[in-house]
Amino acid sequence: VDRRQRQMCIRDRYLPMLESFLISSSVASMGIAFKSGIAAEVIGRPKDTVGFLLFDAKMYLDTSKVFAITLTVIICSAVFERLAVIVVKKFFYMLKRIY
Repeated sequence: VDRRQRQMCIRDRYLPMLESFLISSSVASMGIAFKSGIAAEVIGRPKDTVGFLLFDAKMYLDTSKVFAITLTVIICSAVFERLAVIVVKKFFYMLKRIY
């Protein structure tokens, strides 16, 4: 009986509180990780990467190319953030079914 009450306490009290924090932190961390990866490419300048193209366009003052690459990075970051939210929500859905 005690074990069942503990499982219900975890499922009903702690999981909903933990879910909102993990969703918001995963969204923030995915966005920062993706953008810092692009910044590392700009600094390291490996060939045929988004960071290399951005740095090259910036050096030659090609503002339309800089704007297009920046817009692409922002859109890709938003897509990866949404995917992170979906994965975390599915994880919590499966966790609630187990408990």
